[in-house]
Amino acid sequence: MHFFLNNSTQLSDEATSSKSSTFLPKAFRAALEHMKSEELLSKYLQKQAKLHPEEYHEAIQAYVLEKLTDRTGLMRHVSFFDPDNTSTLSFLNVVQGFRDLGFSAFSAFGMTCLVMGGGVMGTQKLNPPVEEVHKLQHPLFHTAAFNQNQSKLNQAHDKLVERLVDQIMMGRDEIEKQDILAFADEVEKRHPVAGPSKIGQSILKQLQILAFTNLQDICGGKLTKKDLMDLYRGTLFYAIAEPDTVAHRVMAMR
Repeated sequence: MHFFLNNSTQLSDEATSSKSSTFLPKAFRAALEHMKSEELLSKYLQKQAKLHPEEYHEAIQAYVLEKLTDRTGLMRHVSFFDPDNTSTLSFLNVVQGFRDLGFSAFSAFGMTCLVMGGGVMGTQKLNPPVEEVHKLQHPLFHTAAFNQNQSKLNQAHDKLVERLVDQIMMGRDEIEKQDILAFADEVEKRHPVAGPSKIGQSILKQLQILAFTNLQDICGGKLTKKDLMDLYRGTLFYAIAEPDTVAHRVMAMR
């Protein structure tokens, strides 16, 4: 499966409509907003991604970011895995979301367990509300900024996320494989546990390594601060997924 590498710079409308590119940002946005047929929109997105990969990458993220403005940080973060815009995470939808990103069946299952395994076990529901999943998975991890409804907290959430990303980056421009392993070790040291909890922590650590490694792979073999910020803002996956899997998600946002 072909992925669109996440190495483009921000392009203005003027730049994308210049002589060096035939990409039409206004027409692209109009298609996202008004095209009635999912099949036709899918074909259009595939064509634009093939002809103008960089412009497509930036334009689709800009559109999604705007559509997610009024959602909480949590809902933005997981929106790709809520394709019908229901505010509910379905285990199968999350698995399919990772499959749409090109993950193997094994990796998709492992990533889904990382995303919502604790939520499923805690609520005893296969389709638990997103807020419940996050509260059970990350009870002490900027939950307030994630789960409050006031849109003004999106800015507070972004600041918290940026601090988290800066901790991960540790002054580096890009994250490499050894950096992922070092970060997982550091998280383990900061949150020591004993007894049966040690087994769960060990499994979580391996899933975290798997998550960052897979994310690195689908971002073209590297991870930058922008990649991670886009991940937490909820736009990254729309840009790197195959376009034919994005059309339905975009139409559900209207």
